[in-house]
Amino acid sequence: DLSSLRTHVDDSVRRVATEMAESRGNLEQQMRRAIERLTQLMEREMTRLYNHLETLILDKAKEASTQCKAVDERCSQLGRAAERSGDLHAAVKALQGDHRRGAET
Repeated sequence: DLSSLRTHVDDSVRRVATEMAESRGNLEQQMRRAIERLTQLMEREMTRLYNHLETLILDKAKEASTQCKAVDERCSQLGRAAERSGDLHAAVKALQGDHRRGAET
């Protein structure tokens, strides 16, 4: 009969609509959880990368500082050698002058 068929169809439509709403709610909840997990994963990875980059920068800065100290030391050594060379040059000139004066007498 038509009335019982209509009731059956209405019940089926309500059941399907309820199941679809529940499925949609479940999907939305799963998507929210997945987004939260991805966000946490991205935050952890960004923190790891930041820390790695910071370590690399600090290591390079230490290396550069060590190289600068070595260059400074070498410059100091060269400066001292130049002073000694200048002193030696002055002494040689003085000896040459003494030698010339001695040769003239």
